[in-house]
Amino acid sequence: MQDKLNIIPVILSGGVGSRLWPKSRFNLPKQFINVWDDCLLSTTLHRLSGAQSQWCVTTSNLRLLTEKVFRKHGLSSGQVICEPEGKNTAPAIALLCRYMELKKQVQEIVGVFPADHFVENLESFNQCLRLAYDSAKANNVVTLGIIPSEASSEFGYIEIGQDIKQTHPNSMISKVISFKEKPNVEKAREFISTNRFLWNSGMFVFKVQTMIDLFKQHQPQIWGAFEALKEDLSNLPQIYSTLPNISIDYAVIEKAQNILCIPSEIGWSDVGTWDELIKYHGPEQHIILEESKGCHVVSQEKKTYGFVGVDDLIVVDTKDASLIMKKGESAKVSKIVESLKKEGSGILYATQYEERPWGNFEVMKNESHFKSKIIQVEPGERLSYQSHQKRSEHWIIVRGRPEITINDAVKICEPGEHVFIPQGAKHRVANPTDSMVEFIEIQVGEYFGEDDIQRHQDAYSR
Repeated sequence: MQDKLNIIPVILSGGVGSRLWPKSRFNLPKQFINVWDDCLLSTTLHRLSGAQSQWCVTTSNLRLLTEKVFRKHGLSSGQVICEPEGKNTAPAIALLCRYMELKKQVQEIVGVFPADHFVENLESFNQCLRLAYDSAKANNVVTLGIIPSEASSEFGYIEIGQDIKQTHPNSMISKVISFKEKPNVEKAREFISTNRFLWNSGMFVFKVQTMIDLFKQHQPQIWGAFEALKEDLSNLPQIYSTLPNISIDYAVIEKAQNILCIPSEIGWSDVGTWDELIKYHGPEQHIILEESKGCHVVSQEKKTYGFVGVDDLIVVDTKDASLIMKKGESAKVSKIVESLKKEGSGILYATQYEERPWGNFEVMKNESHFKSKIIQVEPGERLSYQSHQKRSEHWIIVRGRPEITINDAVKICEPGEHVFIPQGAKHRVANPTDSMVEFIEIQVGEYFGEDDIQRHQDAYSR
């Protein structure tokens, strides 16, 4: 059983993760993709489950996916705060602090954590958080600095006032001297050689009132905008339209004097690139190497992959896109994403597999005259009561006993049954059981877009 943590963990979950394309898309960013047995957001919630409650600040377009993960952990959707749009970490943290001020919780100690990081050593992580809590009570902002394993140009750096090699990781706090932006490799080597530089993990622990005071001092315009926030957040879009896109580091942390750092060894990774992710990815199954070595495949496809006469390749394979790169070059994937943006490519936004609050679906075929999907409905969930104007649908139940409603008539179906949904008919699939429901859907008509849905009732307020 995990040790209890006194802090209130707040997860920031608004990133896109473009360097993990093609798995990560705008509609299903990296914190939601199942590269392991679970998604990174779920892993982060589990890591912080020793606290009394967990909160999340995310963007409104990710609300349903975030609430779905929260439900799986027995957490309330009321603990998800939604920004109207992502404007980096400073507005997100200011929103959190103002929201807690309205709830009369300014003396609480909170920890802010990215949703998409990986921590291997939970015991050491909790040791750091307990140490940070004690210092945050004394009105300091405490950040976890990661003791570098290499001279990386992928991270910002924190300079501290002590020699790292003279300290014991996870057990002492040092004054922060300066913050440095991501350096080139030569500069990173120079930093590392001094034994006074740590990677900036983006994790902070602070008293809410302390952070409010820092915003008032260093970002009065941002805080002034949030002072008009209504308790029901109804005027949040108007406030966000006036805010800059700025990180908490630039906006506040680098200007403040009361910033402390814990040199940490916790098995941390920001899982920011495929080079980093494959360090933790499971063993490969269907790979044959012929005069090749060091090749790696990330795929959920049931395929065999063969490599002939090539070394050190990473292949990321999805149903609608494949990425092939040399190891050590994966930071450049964002350049492909920029090229696809210029083309206006829809492949940046959604995959053929999509998560929904009730379950998921995967497109098998999408032709001009029909579209087919495999749809899974999780126990206790239901799709909206809906109709389509441009298509009819055929369903074949392959697993579970779903409750099917067509024009208000309800029946329970068994595996192997066929259900026909005429064009324009109101219909819904619900799963009242404790087992997964799965069915194959074949759409026939003139148009198969997701926007041909008229919702008459919806449990998820879409």
